[in-house]
Amino acid sequence: MKRICLFAFFALVALCGACTQNDPVPADPGAVSPVCAAYRISARVLPMAGGEAAPGSRALLPMTPEEENMIRTIAVLQFDSEDNLVLVADGERPGSESYYYFRNLTEDEDTPNGTPSPELDNVRLQSGDGQRTTICLIANMTEVQIAELILKDDGRTRVQLSDFRRKTVDIGNILTEEDGAGDRNENIGHVKQIYMFGYYEGVLPGTESGLSIYLGRIIARIEVNFTIDDPEDLKKKFYIGLANMETKAYVFPGAQSPNAEDAWLDMKPTERSEEIRTGACQFYFYAAPHSTDVSDKATRLQIWYVDEGTVPSDDNVSATVLLCNNPDTKPEDAMEGDYYLNRNSIYHVNIHLSEKRDGTPVVRSGCRRR
Repeated sequence: MKRICLFAFFALVALCGACTQNDPVPADPGAVSPVCAAYRISARVLPMAGGEAAPGSRALLPMTPEEENMIRTIAVLQFDSEDNLVLVADGERPGSESYYYFRNLTEDEDTPNGTPSPELDNVRLQSGDGQRTTICLIANMTEVQIAELILKDDGRTRVQLSDFRRKTVDIGNILTEEDGAGDRNENIGHVKQIYMFGYYEGVLPGTESGLSIYLGRIIARIEVNFTIDDPEDLKKKFYIGLANMETKAYVFPGAQSPNAEDAWLDMKPTERSEEIRTGACQFYFYAAPHSTDVSDKATRLQIWYVDEGTVPSDDNVSATVLLCNNPDTKPEDAMEGDYYLNRNSIYHVNIHLSEKRDGTPVVRSGCRRR
């Protein structure tokens, strides 16, 4: 009898050891899943704070609605009340228990281009017996990206919620022809993919209620509206660029951004004289969210109006516009958030160019979060 009890004890220890945070991902074959409740999750894309692109704009166009609004892939993660990542499953696929649920919506006959409002049926979650849980939805990442996202830096240990909140994604800025800028650099300043994130935190409702989770884009859109007194009388060359752009963003929203200054990007000065002469005066750019309390480190739009043959540089910038929540704030009066560039938001920049009689450019500009 004593032998049987010892065997049972060691078997229990081995089973408990298999449930630690050091398990490989996905779940071990044959692991007993505690997933026990099937939920219908309704995912919705939040509108960008500020509205839609202005109609009739030309020159650099915004990314298409399909690029800005569509969810093509979606992943579901669940963290329990102790912030551990736990098993979830696709109820339509027996044996699919894993530490993430993943679905490629473009493989579905009804949504070959994705959808802004996917309905995920029969997602099996751990009910938690009335305990707090966190359900995270991530859109437009590949399954490989998701599998990497749920591991710590050692590549083996699963993240806890505190680790996941510090996970970043590469924004994928298009800055050169090699990136896909296009023949006329029409895509320069765009991004290769718009990622989205949303979450639910609290006690899970009954399965009959389902869950509705809204996702926001991990990006800001910058609309630049340019006017000039006489477009046909443009005597010099006009260039536009961006500086202090972060290359990465936290997947989980928070007050701060990664702020790795050594990895910041500048968008090279791109000539737009031809577009302005033809009256095409609206341009669109996309930038990672950015947080700083120092005006000199804010993401910024730079404008050059220079003689033909002059190379635009930091030494001959005609005007600079801070892209942030309160660009007119004086450094000595700045409060937290004034120089932030928020995710899922639209920033509208107005620029008017005129010349003095001696040819000196006069640039009036302003930025506001719409």
